[in-house]
Amino acid sequence: MITTRGIEVNPKQMDAICQLKSPHNAQEVQSLAGKMAALGRFIPRSVDRCVPFFHILNAGTKFKWDDACEKAFVELKMYLVSTPVLVAPEANEMLYVYLAVSARAVSEILISRAKGSDERVV
Repeated sequence: MITTRGIEVNPKQMDAICQLKSPHNAQEVQSLAGKMAALGRFIPRSVDRCVPFFHILNAGTKFKWDDACEKAFVELKMYLVSTPVLVAPEANEMLYVYLAVSARAVSEILISRAKGSDERVV
């Protein structure tokens, strides 16, 4: 959602996910994974955090919602409550790219550091 502050998570989407109960079948996990994919830009290392869900969705895998799935689900909801606001960079502002590399994904984040201000996610 674009606001005067920048790009932020739509509060309705965030509330809908925060109100979700743990999935009870693979179709509900697939729906959850789709919602997380749509909000992935706001969640650091979102692919790694969703790995337990992807294991459930593997073909031939019987549905089993275990402790790892529940932990990932709760952590993702916590991240959504404290998501950053993405802002546009200013002219002549120094930008930094940070990479997070895992066995499953490469993620990046673009940070701006204006003089006299904190880091901001671009």
